[in-house]
Amino acid sequence: MKKTIRRLKNLTLAFILFSSGPVVFSQDLFVNGKLRSISPGSLITKNDTIGGYPIYQDDERWTFVNGRESESTGSSRPIKMGTVLMDYKEGTYLLARQSITAAVDPGGFNSNWTGSPCSPEHLVVRNKGAGLNDNCLTIDPFIVNVGSKPTMFFSIVLTNTAGNGRYYKLTLYVNADLLGVRDTGLGDWSKEEVKSKPYKQEVINRLTLWAEQLQDGSIKALGFSKPQDVYNKIPSLMTLLPVPPDLVNKKYSASFLSAVEHIRHQPKFSSIAYSHYEDHRTGWHFFTGRPTQEVADEAALSMCETTRKNSRPSAPNCVIYKRVENITKSAVVDVNSGAGLKKPTENDVALKLEKLKELYSKGLINKEQYDSQVKEELGKL
Repeated sequence: MKKTIRRLKNLTLAFILFSSGPVVFSQDLFVNGKLRSISPGSLITKNDTIGGYPIYQDDERWTFVNGRESESTGSSRPIKMGTVLMDYKEGTYLLARQSITAAVDPGGFNSNWTGSPCSPEHLVVRNKGAGLNDNCLTIDPFIVNVGSKPTMFFSIVLTNTAGNGRYYKLTLYVNADLLGVRDTGLGDWSKEEVKSKPYKQEVINRLTLWAEQLQDGSIKALGFSKPQDVYNKIPSLMTLLPVPPDLVNKKYSASFLSAVEHIRHQPKFSSIAYSHYEDHRTGWHFFTGRPTQEVADEAALSMCETTRKNSRPSAPNCVIYKRVENITKSAVVDVNSGAGLKKPTENDVALKLEKLKELYSKGLINKEQYDSQVKEELGKL
């Protein structure tokens, strides 16, 4: 959006100054419109701000990449702007990138910004603006160069402007891996393509629901008081990645979990083999579109073992990962076999409840599935 200032018609050559003067933020990344001294790779702390505006912190894993100062154009009284770029990584694995551009010294005069950040050509648009104020969310596929490799991300752009020169634009680039989709390009995420593929539509819906919470927080952040807690209750970025019940709350790498979700949507036959090193580190390889499941398993296991022996020979042997959902599905069918043929007796229900308890204790179904099926069984009495 052009950083062009539109004067209010009834205030020709007049400026409304804040009587209290500018607010000073002790941990601001910009001091008097200038980027403070900060080294690339430095951790962004929960007290850091940009022109007093909050940074989406998540689990405080963001690190500083670079920053710059600039000035708005189109006015005799340019506004000092500041931009900061931050990365969110697991080891060296780039999961997200955040860019914030804000008016770090609006000058205190009454002015508004021009532009149309909510134009309709985006994949997703949510316009909460009113009058001269912008409160816009857009989502689009986007290529980020990670090192020398073009990598598929989604850009979430939140543009917020208001009177008195206020400007706060937060752009979040989310690695498509973090949504469980790999090896796609820009053409795979057109509106037509998304509508034609239910799992892609589900991915965009999931991302949109999360981004709307971020937008609602950013709108509040634009207030004169610049509240710092507007993002505190937003779920972590990591919740965007679906995780099978047997892998929840366990230390596996995000890349492995992403691959597990990815092959779920691939043509049969697909397989993934892995070796769990230590902490969250996981070695893995997958193959999709093989003629049989046996061929897929053999290919994944062979490649995983080759990598393990060459890079981490002391790591556990690779094994084929089988989704717990497949086990759960067959187990549930077994529990409910014969249901509907006749009204179950109390003894029938008791036996089924014992079976459900056994499945739950072994981790073959999660608590939500257990509670739901127990309720269903009790409803048969």
